[in-house]
Amino acid sequence: MGLKDIMHFKKDESNSHPVEIVRNKMNKLFDDVMKGFFDDKDFAGISLFSPKVDIEEDIDKVHVSVELPGMNESDIELAFINNILLIKGEKKLEKKTSEGGISKYECSYGEFRREIPVSSKIKEEEIEASFKNGILNVVLKKAESELKKAKKIEIKRKE
Repeated sequence: MGLKDIMHFKKDESNSHPVEIVRNKMNKLFDDVMKGFFDDKDFAGISLFSPKVDIEEDIDKVHVSVELPGMNESDIELAFINNILLIKGEKKLEKKTSEGGISKYECSYGEFRREIPVSSKIKEEEIEASFKNGILNVVLKKAESELKKAKKIEIKRKE
C-alpha cells in the first residue's frame, strides 16, 4: 500500500506532491483554528502592530526613520524623555462594507509604541521631525559635549 492509497486527493491535488498537500492541509487547519483568536492582539491584549525603524548615527546627529504607511502626522505622538525617543500612535482600520463581496485584510492595524534609547546627549530644543509619504523622519542633534574630538592618550612605559 502506497502513500497515495492512504491519502484522499481532490481532483486538483492529484498532480501535487503528497508532502505539499499535507503541508497545505496543516496550514489550513492552523489558520482555521487560530482565525479570530488573536484579532491582531497578543496574549496580553497588546497590539501586534509595530512599525519598522531605521536608526543611523553620524558624528553630530542621530537620524531615525519610521515606516508608518497609511497614517497622518496627526495620528502620531512624538516625545523625547530621559534620552528615549518615544513614538506612539494608532493606525486605524477603516472597514468598508460591500454586499456580497469578500474582504481580506493583511495590513497591520492598532495602537503602537516604540521606545528608542539614545546613548548620546541630545540638544532637546533642536530635535526636528518631518512626515512625508508615510515615513516619519526625526533628527536628533548631539550636544556640544558629544562633539569633542578624540584626545590621543600617551601610554607610558612602566618599569
